[in-house]
Order: sequence, then structure tokens, then C-alpha cells
Amino acid sequence: IWVWSIILISHIIYTKKRPDLRAKSTFRAPLTPFINYLILGLFAFILLVMLFAEATRLSLLMTPIWFIVLAMLYKYKKR
Repeated sequence: IWVWSIILISHIIYTKKRPDLRAKSTFRAPLTPFINYLILGLFAFILLVMLFAEATRLSLLMTPIWFIVLAMLYKYKKR
């Protein structure tokens, strides 16, 4: 969900910053930008369902901690 959300947000920013390139494109995503926001809302709903499901709650709550650990390791390795 994280990766796909980043892709959608990038596409939203792209269409706002470069409408000229989007207009020239031979392959345009249908229903842009409405569909991007709709799918982001769907992802938020999925995360909410995961939060209330006992089987997935712990992994969902541990995800921010995992991202923090990865960021710390990245900064440590970068030095």
C-alpha cells in the first residue's frame, strides 16, 4: 500500500506541475486526477479495516517503527 500510494501521489504532483506534458502524452491514465484520489481513499479504507482486524493490527502498528529503523540504518550506513 505504501509503494502504490507514493506512485499515486507522484502522479498527482506530476499532473499538477506539468499539465503540458500530460496533454501531449499518448498514454494517459483514465479519469485523472479523480481516480488517484479515489484509490488513495480506498487505500485509507483498507488500512482502517486492517487496524480493526485482530490478525493484521499488530503488523500495521509496527510499520511506522519499521520505517524509522530503516531510516536510522540508512543514515548510519550513509556516514
